Amino acid sequence: MKKYILIPLAAAMILSITACTGNSKENSTETKEIIASSEETAEGTGENGSSSDDSDTAAGLTGEFKSFTAEDLDGNTVTQDILTGYDLTIMNVWGTFCSPCIREMPYLGELSTEYADKGVQIIGVVIDARNRDGSFSPSILAEADDIIGKTGADYLHLLPSDDLMDIHLNTVTSIPYTIFIDKNGSIIDTVIGSMEKDQWIEAIDAVLEEVK
Repeated sequence: MKKYILIPLAAAMILSITACTGNSKENSTETKEIIASSEETAEGTGENGSSSDDSDTAAGLTGEFKSFTAEDLDGNTVTQDILTGYDLTIMNVWGTFCSPCIREMPYLGELSTEYADKGVQIIGVVIDARNRDGSFSPSILAEADDIIGKTGADYLHLLPSDDLMDIHLNTVTSIPYTIFIDKNGSIIDTVIGSMEKDQWIEAIDAVLEEVK
């Protein structure tokens, strides 16, 4: 199966340190764990993104989403049960300061509707809403809600709970970062970096064919 590695991790980390520092939110994110990809890196790899048939993603396919609890942006409790009704769940980890993340959100909004009857759901995780102490920033939540409205990415968005961090998100070193999860909570594949809509369709169709 193909692993869609769109941003070489070493390059992403080198360039993203400046982007992360320049867009810091006064300790509003766990910066030791989350480093945003710079817009220049995402643009450069988005056009010439390549895939590898044999290598794992840089972050590694670790953890399983078989049991977790989190909240959505409205404070509603969400558990692993949201996975069971879909063949494939696409969990897109994004940040309010991340231009590549925001640029692809309109595509994901459209794909959420277009694939709804194909056993696919898209879920966002607002990674920079989490403070260092594990609490969540009201100002960033408000900003995230505004971005979601403007981009049409009106699918479910979650807060990065302790459970989600412990399962896999604490391995994420650049965003946008997307995890493909089957109905049993197993991680099938991951994507590092933003993509154009046609690239997303190719990636989704490839993974969907495998899980069905």
